[in-house]
Amino acid sequence: MIEKMTNQQYYDKIDESEAFFFNIKKTKTGKVLLQNGSPTEHAHIMLTSVALLRRCEMKGVFHIDGTYKLVRNGFPVIVFGVSDIIGTFHPIAFCITSNEQEPDFTKFYEALISKYMNNFE
Repeated sequence: MIEKMTNQQYYDKIDESEAFFFNIKKTKTGKVLLQNGSPTEHAHIMLTSVALLRRCEMKGVFHIDGTYKLVRNGFPVIVFGVSDIIGTFHPIAFCITSNEQEPDFTKFYEALISKYMNNFE
């Protein structure tokens, strides 16, 4: 997983449909640092694509929610997306996390907004 997170990050000419990881913590030497998932060091793996991020421009109702039904190992997956006027849900980004508490949702939402603002505004 660490290798994928290192190699699949956003770059200027990335294909719009290519998934990439964002809000990655790194050591001083530039290596990916994934927290251990303990109650004091929550782990977060966030991913999206340029095409999915563009959905932030859609008109509709934005949703953020967590589920345990997407993984076998018990790690919640937080999904952020938008429902259009006819009620179709369009995912924008995903976060695999070790916890499902308010700070985890906040961290994901703030990182997502930051990624969008830095790349599309």
